[in-house]
Amino acid sequence: MDLRHLRTFLRVYGHRSISAAALEMGISQPALSKVLRRLEGEFGVPLFDRLPRGLEPTEYGNALAEAARSIDTNYRLALRQIDAMRDAKIGELNIGAGATWRDRLLPEAVAQFVTQRPGVRVTVQTGSSDSILTSLIDGEIDMALMPVQDGAAYSQDVRSEVLVTDTLVVAARAGHPLTERKDVSLAELAQLRWAMATGRYVVDRFRAVFQRHGIQPPEPVVATEDMNCLLDVVARTDLVAYVPRLRVKFRRDDRLAVVRSKQAESDRATGVVMRARTRPTALQTEFIKTLKQIVARTQ
Repeated sequence: MDLRHLRTFLRVYGHRSISAAALEMGISQPALSKVLRRLEGEFGVPLFDRLPRGLEPTEYGNALAEAARSIDTNYRLALRQIDAMRDAKIGELNIGAGATWRDRLLPEAVAQFVTQRPGVRVTVQTGSSDSILTSLIDGEIDMALMPVQDGAAYSQDVRSEVLVTDTLVVAARAGHPLTERKDVSLAELAQLRWAMATGRYVVDRFRAVFQRHGIQPPEPVVATEDMNCLLDVVARTDLVAYVPRLRVKFRRDDRLAVVRSKQAESDRATGVVMRARTRPTALQTEFIKTLKQIVARTQ
């Protein structure tokens, strides 16, 4: 069996359409159909039911899709690990980064790393913590820089190391009346209009803070995955947001301030998350060392 045939099958499986898969891959429909017929001949079972509206995977097709994803992931991981094992100065790093890391810590670490190792190529994937974690488990990235839940791993598939302990705070525009107060109660904060990051981690922590004190969490007026967009909105309005203190600090934006509230503030840990069953390569280990140096200088 050819690995390329499995990848072709996965494209068709994802699209549920030979024509759509062929268009994406830049090959002809007859050539793609030939690959499917060859696979079905090898396994001796139908992989798809041909319907008027397109293809529907059979139970055999679903089983092959699950196995094919695992084979493809392990193959790509093996290639990256072999490249990195040859020398910690060459190879490829695929990193997923949450919002706090993207502002300053990760750019400084990447700049230092590629300057010292011209043979290294770094790719950074952004998005919500949920999407980054999924990409890590699926093998699309090598490591994730993101919140660490309760200092532990998110699941049995990953392990984590805390690199930074930060505090979730209420951010507001500079000059907002509440920024002059020494302490603002949750009851008062619940009456405000909120902007909210859409990542599940911060949303869950935000709701838990209010619920712990028997207060109904306010519903956000603005919700976005882009933290910079979120803080820009806050800086221009009377809306407030629940964000890591480091995000306010790293922006160095005199339009923003922190509303002090002992009830609202909550410590959170963030760090590096990796697959539990994969041994870190020399390249990954060296990059984590660089991250720790940057964090130490920053703190």
